[in-house]
Amino acid sequence: MADIFLSYKKEDRALVQRVSTGLNALGYATWWDDRLVPTERWEPTIYQELRKARVVLVLWTSKSRSSAWVREEATRAAQSKKLFSVRFEDCKIPEEFESFQYYSVLDWKPGLPHPEWERIRAALAERLAARQSWLNRWWSNRSKVGSERHWQTGILKGEQVTASTPPGTVFQDIEWAPPMTIAPVGVFWMGSLTTEEGRYPDPREDPRREIEVSRPFAASQCAITIADFRRFVSRTGHSCNGKVVSWDGTRWNEAPDRQYDAPGWRANESHPATLISWYDAKAYCEWLSAETGHTYRLLSEAEWEFICRCGTQTPFYFGTRLTTSLANFNGDPVYSYGGTFGGSEPGLNREMTVPVTEIGQNEWGYFQLHGNVWEWVEDQYGPYEVCPSDGTAATHKNATCRCQRGGSWSDPPRHLRSAVRGWQYPELRSNSVGFRIARDL
Repeated sequence: MADIFLSYKKEDRALVQRVSTGLNALGYATWWDDRLVPTERWEPTIYQELRKARVVLVLWTSKSRSSAWVREEATRAAQSKKLFSVRFEDCKIPEEFESFQYYSVLDWKPGLPHPEWERIRAALAERLAARQSWLNRWWSNRSKVGSERHWQTGILKGEQVTASTPPGTVFQDIEWAPPMTIAPVGVFWMGSLTTEEGRYPDPREDPRREIEVSRPFAASQCAITIADFRRFVSRTGHSCNGKVVSWDGTRWNEAPDRQYDAPGWRANESHPATLISWYDAKAYCEWLSAETGHTYRLLSEAEWEFICRCGTQTPFYFGTRLTTSLANFNGDPVYSYGGTFGGSEPGLNREMTVPVTEIGQNEWGYFQLHGNVWEWVEDQYGPYEVCPSDGTAATHKNATCRCQRGGSWSDPPRHLRSAVRGWQYPELRSNSVGFRIARDL
């Protein structure tokens, strides 16, 4: 069943394709008559899909407003209280639908910020909240069960996946490999708005810039777990090297006795692997590539922020208000950096990581991009001005640090924002840092 039925005039086909792409990027399933197959009778199929959809979004233009079919579909939608009117051209909505709430989205493109599109996104999220809640539970349950159940519930084998496989598809190249979710491609704005609460005004988040993510890729649903990394270590004999530091609640201290599976608290195999250097993460990717015959790597900064935002421009993919029920961070109100954000109430300070699927999954199917552990990415740290605009990783002359994203269990809430950029020496190992992987398609 589709979330959203799209009603439009045939002459507006290019427009409906853009709208469908934008809604798919937000995690919604759409239906319009390009889904018809030659053997189907089109009229009963269209009305059946219109009845089944949760929302009927009517694309009003100078062409569609005079279409008898579009008016018929809009009338049926209004009668069933599913009508969602959007004006995409500077035209008058048919008189019989003027009394219904409508939105005006002029000169809009998928992935680019538009104030009215943000209102639509919020309204759709509210309208479809019940279904989204059900989807989140389904994703969560599916990610926690064993491999046999995974195959039964729709995770594909890697050999079934191509560059044209739809975004949101989950697959594994090998039964024990980390589940990978295919990301969409598109355009987005990287960096923070000047009005964003908690933003850093220095070059860490400036200048805000348009990025086109065009190469198809998948990212792991979660940060790499202790179980994932232990398999790599046991099969290769890899030894994690580099200076080890640990947070004691006040300051960082050297902790040479700590390891990826012994971060300083009782962590089971479903917790993220920490105390991983950038070089360790790269070694894991090289090993998994050799095991599967596919190219695994770290995400670029742009790819990471793209899947974190999943079509939003707010500090977090779920909005502007952060609580410790939505992410794992230091929510203690006495914390020197402040444990609240966006008018939220003080929360927990768990003082440790949590299992990778325990809290927070965004609309594209990725867990814990906000909090729990910082995640290494491929890029060298440097100013945005000289970073690529095509979504690939940045290199900087004389750079000594690599970038990290997402914030961690020990951080204040401002460090969990989508735009925040962390950086550290690539050989350093910390119990607040892990990694996520990407796979080229």
